[in-house]
Amino acid sequence: MQIHTILLIITSLLFASFSERGLAMQDDLHTPHSLSVKKLPEIPIEIQTHIFSFLDQKSLLRTGVISKSWRKAAEVVWENKVLDLSTKHLNEVDYNALAHGIFSSLILNHVKMEDICIFALSSKLKHLDLRRCYRGDEGAKALASVNLSALISLSFGETCISDEGIKALVSGNSSTLTSLCLFANRIGVEGAKAIASANLSSLTYLNLSGSMTYGPCIGDEGAEALASGNLFALKNLNLRYNGISAKGAKGLALGNLSALTELNLSRNNIGDEGAKALASGNLSALKSLFLRESAIGKRGAKDLALGNLSALTLLNLYGNSIGDEGAKELASGNLSTLTALNLGGNNIGDEGKKELTSGNLSALTLLTLTLDGYWESPWPPKGY
Repeated sequence: MQIHTILLIITSLLFASFSERGLAMQDDLHTPHSLSVKKLPEIPIEIQTHIFSFLDQKSLLRTGVISKSWRKAAEVVWENKVLDLSTKHLNEVDYNALAHGIFSSLILNHVKMEDICIFALSSKLKHLDLRRCYRGDEGAKALASVNLSALISLSFGETCISDEGIKALVSGNSSTLTSLCLFANRIGVEGAKAIASANLSSLTYLNLSGSMTYGPCIGDEGAEALASGNLFALKNLNLRYNGISAKGAKGLALGNLSALTELNLSRNNIGDEGAKALASGNLSALKSLFLRESAIGKRGAKDLALGNLSALTLLNLYGNSIGDEGAKELASGNLSTLTALNLGGNNIGDEGKKELTSGNLSALTLLTLTLDGYWESPWPPKGY
């Protein structure tokens, strides 16, 4: 629906209402000195909001400059809409619209660096997605200098940020953030330390997932820094592909992350010792644990099954080497609340399958044993 259609609908409503009032005014028009000015009736904001909800993004943006009442109604609509300008070429007019925008969620994926004027971003933004814009440290520094005091969710994944950019980013408008996604960047130990010591007391979701392509990674030292930092409210932590060993896993398990409900350490060589540390640490609130391709064997499987993870509902051990014996340990342990279990690529035979179906896993509704069943946590995560 285009804006001229909306104008026609609202004009018709106004005319109908004005016509009814006009009949009542006719007697006054014939009476000397009794003519009074009547204001046009306003369409209730509930009706305006419903009508505006059918507009395309471009037309909805334009309604905000027509009148104060239209702007107010458009703001309500934007609360449930996302402005997606991904892959678009932006010009000066677009910058002006962004700066005075009434939307609260903006996506600018794959927009060229020279096409983004970060200083034009609206201070009303609550959710900002700048994935794959390749602005690097310069972009992070620019973003930190802008007034984004309402921002609660920021995604800056695959933007070539290094430790220098991270330090600038978390020292700026970060106190209101509840979700921070920085996957596949060039964040190392110093970047992890900067995040750990920043004013991020409201943060519940953090994605520092690494990449084979970029590097470096936060390693054990970075993992330990995160665990001993100020991230007390953190519920969801993704450290996939970060060069973390058993030492780093132990640091995470014994740190200040007791509120965690989801942890992703896939493709980190934590081994059996790391699995044991996770199972016996302070992570009893965990509901989802991703340990895909983490060098875990039957001993690690046993420790996971007998540890403090009684709240666990999802466990991903794809691509490890637990075998039939490890499957038996999982089936006879304390994991009775598990509803989803991925054991694909673990050399589990008929004996292991039998144990899994006859053990203590009565709540299980999803069991994957195939090589093509490697599922990971989604982005964006639900509830963050």
